Amino acid sequence: MTSVAAKLYAPVAKIDEGWVPKVYKNYKGLPTLGYGHLVTESSQKTLTELGVPKSRARRILQGKGSLTPTEGERLLLKNIGRKEKEVAFILGKQRYDKLPMDKKVAMLGLRFRGDFAKYNNPIKGTLSKEYKHAVAGRYNLAAKAMQHRVKNAPVGVRKRVERHTRPLLSKKHRDRPTAVTKGILTTAAIATVLGAATLAMKRSKRKKLNRAPVPLYSHPIALTPNKKRPERKPKTGRRVSVCPGGKERSPKTGRCISVCAAGKERNPKTGRCVKTY
Repeated sequence: MTSVAAKLYAPVAKIDEGWVPKVYKNYKGLPTLGYGHLVTESSQKTLTELGVPKSRARRILQGKGSLTPTEGERLLLKNIGRKEKEVAFILGKQRYDKLPMDKKVAMLGLRFRGDFAKYNNPIKGTLSKEYKHAVAGRYNLAAKAMQHRVKNAPVGVRKRVERHTRPLLSKKHRDRPTAVTKGILTTAAIATVLGAATLAMKRSKRKKLNRAPVPLYSHPIALTPNKKRPERKPKTGRRVSVCPGGKERSPKTGRCISVCAAGKERNPKTGRCVKTY
């Protein structure tokens, strides 16, 4: 039985895929039939299940016959129903059933065109960003992740993804947090509180270290006769050396320089010897 979401998406899929009644090669060079149906080993069985005679189905797949528009539409609805089951499996049937109809059609269209996937790399098992956001109920972020993934794709692909993700960008619907999500949020809140408490303790310790020393007379241990602090020696200034004979200290640089000759005196501003008149 065809669902409502599949029936609503079927006209959009017809426009996106286009109708070719005979077997042709798509842009990847793979044999395709009707509304974008990829020809595989099980295609003959699929056509037979739709009511096409076995001999005629074999001739169609060999390129010697063609589908009727009615048969092509039934094949399209079957493929859409298969993709809808995949979306329900990826998101979870309960989560998928709670989605509004516009979001169901959007997710179905993205999956049908291969824009929504669970894994970035199925061999390594790397989960995609759009899957992580969609499972958490953040469909707007999942839509942005899918748009970002095709930013360098051809213009037609970018426009298609933008058209399908438009219903997902609204923030009206969001899944209620499950028990696992609530547990994660509780753990994150506890970690935040503990982190704030640790930071406050570090700051208080830092303040204690930077605090001015307690005066000697106010310390209870320092008042006892056996616990007197040793008196500190006053700090002396910088040691100044005496210039040798025939030299004096420059008022500008502080270095030892030669004494001015007879008839000259030193200028205190420049430190040079000038004639006296």
